Amino acid sequence: MKKILFLTSNFPKVLDNGGKLRDYHIMKYLARKHELWVVGFNEPGLKKTDLSLPFVPAERCFTVGETRDTAFSDFFRLRYMPLWCLIYYAPEIQEMLDKVFKMTDFDCLHVSHSFMAHYALKYSRIKRVIDHHNVKTLLYRDTGNKTNNPFRKINCAAELYKWYRYQRQVLNNFEYHTACSGEEQNAIKEFVKAPVELLPSGVDTDKFYPKNEGLGGYNLLFTGSLDYFPNHEAVVYFCKQILPRVRRLVPEVVFQVVGRKPTHGLEQLLRRTANTWFSCDVRDIRPFYYQSTLFVVPLLDGAGTRLKIMEAMATGLPVVSTAKGCQGLGLKDGEGIIIRDDPQEMAGAIVQLLTDHEMRQKFHEKAIRVARENFSWDKVLRTLDVIYS
Repeated sequence: MKKILFLTSNFPKVLDNGGKLRDYHIMKYLARKHELWVVGFNEPGLKKTDLSLPFVPAERCFTVGETRDTAFSDFFRLRYMPLWCLIYYAPEIQEMLDKVFKMTDFDCLHVSHSFMAHYALKYSRIKRVIDHHNVKTLLYRDTGNKTNNPFRKINCAAELYKWYRYQRQVLNNFEYHTACSGEEQNAIKEFVKAPVELLPSGVDTDKFYPKNEGLGGYNLLFTGSLDYFPNHEAVVYFCKQILPRVRRLVPEVVFQVVGRKPTHGLEQLLRRTANTWFSCDVRDIRPFYYQSTLFVVPLLDGAGTRLKIMEAMATGLPVVSTAKGCQGLGLKDGEGIIIRDDPQEMAGAIVQLLTDHEMRQKFHEKAIRVARENFSWDKVLRTLDVIYS
């Protein structure tokens, strides 16, 4: 048994986004075989009495106040750090880590998210493992190459430069790295010398199970954190390029967006778009899966966990996605999912599934089988046994 200190950006008590879900299940898996301690930022409205997990007692959970705007003095001093690091910058985190390290001797420090990695630099005497939820250089490079907005292009170039520097000076100090997908694993190998293990995300197949009744209706569902630009962009793209094409052939179609922290402009767009509904800060996503007909993933950029696709498939929802949207899952077109990048072709696939009950039922059955065989958490997290042996 190892003593592992888990540093997370957000204490995973309210599981309202993919990052916290991934952290929660990694913690749960590690706690079965090791003594786990947790340090991270607190969640809004979370009381001290709530600071525990079913598998980590309160006396081993430590948080500091919520993330806040960086002070001007700190911003100037840390101006060479990537924006994500500034968003999650707080001297209190470093102080809390120092405090916890004085309580006991740890064997390993597990850091969730690359933007939290700089907090681990001073603890070089123990094994340090970093879990890359995504690779920011891929995100900024792809976004910068695709955008025609000169200000966004300049911003992406600046952030890309900062992340390249951060990779060399910070991320290259870790003894182990984990990546969500094969593409990201290869990207990380280009800038670190240490081993990089593939650690995909999964789905709780006991919690996300198929609904009893058939897949009726004309309800499309998209879920995701809308303060994450690729998700914001995906919803705008779908509303403007794909949904009108679907609606010409299936006028009854309804588009449901479930997310958090949308911009004012995005909320206005959703209000203006006919038969489109938005639900914010939902505590339990499952009812939305069960009342939907198809799950759509029109992502053009981004990287990371793709947890929502796995949840949707586990409930039996057929998925229509861009190649980018399901990247890293190892899914093939037809395996419970249809993969289309052209907006006309994506709209056509959605219409076909909405109007062909027999085809939809076949995809329903395939989605359930693929989720259970390939994506259960117990299967995908076995890589942790190698790292923490």
